[in-house]
Parts: sequence; C-alpha cells; structure tokens
Amino acid sequence: MANNYTQFSFAVGNLTPEESSWLTVMHRLLEEDDDNIYAFAMSIEPPEVVFYAAESGDVEKVANFVRAFLLQFRPLDAVGFEWATWCDKPRPDEFGGGAVLVTATRIEYTGTNEELLRMQATHAGIETNGRQKHG
Repeated sequence: MANNYTQFSFAVGNLTPEESSWLTVMHRLLEEDDDNIYAFAMSIEPPEVVFYAAESGDVEKVANFVRAFLLQFRPLDAVGFEWATWCDKPRPDEFGGGAVLVTATRIEYTGTNEELLRMQATHAGIETNGRQKHG
C-alpha cells in the first residue's frame, strides 16, 4: 500500500501582536473541527508565522485561512507559496505540485500538471490558444 502526501512550508512576516493573537485563536478554532485538525500546522515566532504540513496538509484550507487573515489585516497584500505532492512508492502520476497566490479577494492556483500539459501541447505543435503552430 502506498501513502500520498502534500507538503508545504511558507512564512508571513512583520506580524503585529494583534495579528499574532488572531492567528492563534483562529487556528485553535479550526483545529477543534475534526475535519480540519490536520489541514496544516502553524508556528508563530514573532515577527513571523510559518504555515506548514509536517506530513501532509490541505492546500485549499491553508489558502482560505491566509485569505481570511489578509481580508482582516492586510487587504492590499498577497501571499504566495508552493506545495509538493508525492508518494512513498514510485508510482506513475503520483508526484507533482503547484503554486498558489492568495489575496484578500481571490485565490489563484497553478499546478505542475497544467504546465506539463502546456509544454506537451507546444511540443506537439499546438499553441495554448488551440490554433495549429506553424514552423
């Protein structure tokens, strides 16, 4: 049996005491919900907070948490991070990753699979807009 993992680690700096307090309280509330207990871990060591997945985490849940933080305290900022997906056995198509950009108003994802498909289409002579590429 194989185990699959999603890992990430990123920091948000220059925390104020109010932001640190909000992050601590909100993360504790999130962990009280059994569905979210392993979504992501968080370590606050002023002046920064580090979000991470020690074994496996939920990219969407941490992105939504960061979005709520930005909406509350930093509506003009953006936070970006990358993640890796992997398997403890060498199985085809079970490795990858991606990146996400989080703002107070949106979350935008991209993945290595999307980039690979774009490169394969380019190699096959098809531009990403669907038209045939000519020499």
